[in-house]
Amino acid sequence: MLISAEGYESFESCASVAHLENRVAAARALGAKQEFKIYLSMYVKRIGAEGLRGKIEELLRDLSRGLIEEDEDDSPSDQDIAGWKREELLKQAVVILGKSMCSLLCGSRC
Repeated sequence: MLISAEGYESFESCASVAHLENRVAAARALGAKQEFKIYLSMYVKRIGAEGLRGKIEELLRDLSRGLIEEDEDDSPSDQDIAGWKREELLKQAVVILGKSMCSLLCGSRC
């Protein structure tokens, strides 16, 4: 009933994105390697499908931290997230986002 009320059109989308953000954060904090990658993939698909530019930029910035510029503070342990190499996660996110953008622009699956 709340979802159909006036002014709450984007409530379900926001709740879903927030739910996935919490799942990703929990899996990361617990070091749950497989769950982290699954939830990250679901999160990337969702924010790509929703066209949430700010969330996409934030995610890509986080995943690319230490890969593009050489930070003196980055230790080798900072190059991994929940047991996955940042570079691998970044590649996966970019591929998923590319497919999402293609679907949005072309109106079909790529």
